[in-house]
Amino acid sequence: MKVFSIRHEELLKVPMKRFWAYHRAADRLQAADDMRMLHLLAGVTSQDGVTKLQERLSEQVGEIYVFEPVAPTLVISDTTTPDPALERDKLESLRASILRHGR
Repeated sequence: MKVFSIRHEELLKVPMKRFWAYHRAADRLQAADDMRMLHLLAGVTSQDGVTKLQERLSEQVGEIYVFEPVAPTLVISDTTTPDPALERDKLESLRASILRHGR
């Protein structure tokens, strides 16, 4: 069966029920392809149809990845004055703890 890429020798070894199941599935797959082609041909007959078809196909494709640059979270405009929210003693305690325990 050309649809499933099965060679003739392998197809002859397939049980009868499976063969007919493949046959029905192949018919459905080919009908789905034919329907898609029919939608394409009907869609390109007018400009409105083309835009609707393009929208529908874009919805089917979906959005794979949206790149949004990450803004910096901390911006220091004046480096000469220390940040009042920075608690140096707690930061120093954390640094000493990391150095002591290695974590």
